[in-house]
Amino acid sequence: MDTNMKKILFLLAILPMIVFTACSDDDKDLNEYETQLVGTWQEVTEYAREVFNVEFKSDKTGYQWAENNGEIDRDGKEYFIWSATKDKISITLDENGSASFSYAIKGSKLYISSEDETIIYARK
Repeated sequence: MDTNMKKILFLLAILPMIVFTACSDDDKDLNEYETQLVGTWQEVTEYAREVFNVEFKSDKTGYQWAENNGEIDRDGKEYFIWSATKDKISITLDENGSASFSYAIKGSKLYISSEDETIIYARK
């Protein structure tokens, strides 16, 4: 057997190990709805001055922050823990307790609603 053939067989033998170790354990606890939320979202707004952002990480932590004229405002990023079902997202903030919101994803837009307000985000 020539050297090139041995290299190919070696690569084929270790490929399953690479594929299985490359998968993150963080994603195993996400349900199908949470998987759709993972990523960074930016508010779709007509106001150029202040824009809200939210990042949902696959380990069910995240950050929310506002940007004023493209810079993160003085309050910085606020850490949270999150989970989601088909139409509700629950967020627990370190200092401010927890809250649940209705949400929907339509195309590349995320709609998060409280009782009297809906904020529309686009995937960043």
